[in-house]
Amino acid sequence: MKRLTDSKYDKIKVLKEVKARITHECDNCGKIIQPTEKYRKEDLGRVHAPHSIKLRSFCTECYAKYGNALKSMKKTSVVKGPLDKF
Repeated sequence: MKRLTDSKYDKIKVLKEVKARITHECDNCGKIIQPTEKYRKEDLGRVHAPHSIKLRSFCTECYAKYGNALKSMKKTSVVKGPLDKF
């Protein structure tokens, strides 16, 4: 069954290991990835995808724990501060 969030690019996404040149945030756990640290990012290879597609980044700990299953996981919400009292 196809989910509403599936796109035609999901089947060709791979997790590529790269070294960070700037600060990133893990899209699974929210950990800050510092420059010179290695992390995994989604890559489409030679396919030129539209700018509306968000290619996610994952820290090495999440990749070690979940492996390639990260490609099919939805983003978990990470609360970064106190919520408003409304």
